[in-house]
Amino acid sequence: MLEEPPTDEELTIAKDIIINRFVFGFDDRAELVNGLARLEYWGYPDDYYETYCSNVAAVTKEDVQEVAKKYLKPEGLKILVVGDSAGFDEPLTAFGEVEDIKLEP
Repeated sequence: MLEEPPTDEELTIAKDIIINRFVFGFDDRAELVNGLARLEYWGYPDDYYETYCSNVAAVTKEDVQEVAKKYLKPEGLKILVVGDSAGFDEPLTAFGEVEDIKLEP
């Protein structure tokens, strides 16, 4: 994401998932009321729900890459692996520095 934007297909799939999930996020009145209360509490605009899907649909590959460059910081990435390292396909050092922590029973 930092070096290349998502493909057209990746972006379309992601937007479809987000929009479809949103549509089913209000199964009953309680969920709708809670959602409206959250919007009010956090200061979102009154038309947030009405414009949400069109705003998601309008996101471009360039938008995604711009946000990725702003917020994704690979140098701060931490990977936690739990298991017997003897059973791994390759040594964990292939991913960088490894700190081995032995768990005490």
